[in-house]
Amino acid sequence: MTSGIAVWTLGNHAKRNLLPAIAASPSWHLAGVYSRNVDTANHVAAEYGVTAYKTPEAMLADNAVTAVVIAGPNGVHFAQAMAAISAGKHVFVEKTLAPSLDEVTALVRASEQAGVVLAECFMYRHHEQFRVLRELLRTGSLGPVRSITARFGFPHLADSDIRYSRALAGGALNDAGAYCISASLALMDSMPIAVSGALSSPEGHEVDTQGGALLEFADGATAHCDWGFGRAYSNQIEMWLCDGIVTVERAFSKPADLLTSIRVLHQRGNRVEVLEVPADNHFVRMFEALAAATRERVLADGLRRELQAQAVVMHSIRSPDTRCAHGALPG
Repeated sequence: MTSGIAVWTLGNHAKRNLLPAIAASPSWHLAGVYSRNVDTANHVAAEYGVTAYKTPEAMLADNAVTAVVIAGPNGVHFAQAMAAISAGKHVFVEKTLAPSLDEVTALVRASEQAGVVLAECFMYRHHEQFRVLRELLRTGSLGPVRSITARFGFPHLADSDIRYSRALAGGALNDAGAYCISASLALMDSMPIAVSGALSSPEGHEVDTQGGALLEFADGATAHCDWGFGRAYSNQIEMWLCDGIVTVERAFSKPADLLTSIRVLHQRGNRVEVLEVPADNHFVRMFEALAAATRERVLADGLRRELQAQAVVMHSIRSPDTRCAHGALPG
């Protein structure tokens, strides 16, 4: 039996990726949608044969809705997520969850008290490519990781795009850099003991359009994160291990029909191995993983820990005067 899910805000990403994935999910059915644009809501509702809610309150009051996907700009995530949690709904929020550490902490605590799942929609983590990458690390065949480099950036978008709005909590860190931080934490599977970073906007926009960060871990390993708007497209993870180098192209964003691969340069024998990965819809897999979290508390608790870890590192990058002490990040 599937559970009902509603989508709050119907931008291009929701229409292109989220709605089709929900429709294809074995665990969910689309119960309805809400958008301030009534025409858009009615059109999407008619296409999927679901309810077009007239208000957010009507959506949150519907007992047929067990979960809400929040797909609007970062600046509205906190208020909308808190409203959905208060209504007893599981809440899945597009990255970045909220613009500040305090807001993320408040949402995490509220979700725990309400007994609902709260998650950030990093779909790439659920792709078969990322599973193979993590399994490669677990085998230990290449020795321990000494450094990770994660890059995500692309040419400038239209000036009217929400990513360039300070009021809507845009900026390259919240949009692209968040992926690099997320991947570094997932692959190292631990918190850094120190974080340094810098944000800038050489083009004169009101938000940061580029940035970089260095994450230092207790075993001496490092993660180098680099992101930005207004540069050639890059979507890559490289790992430098004791006995090899692993390179992943199209590490974060990729269409469901794309065949991907992982390139492994073995130090011993100077041998190159290419691990082919079949096409995979990481959005469908993400919704399946989120469904599992609604059934198993240990998974929901793990998601909350991931949210807090991500927010603490992001806070350290936004606040350059933050310092780490005694092997743990503040916050």
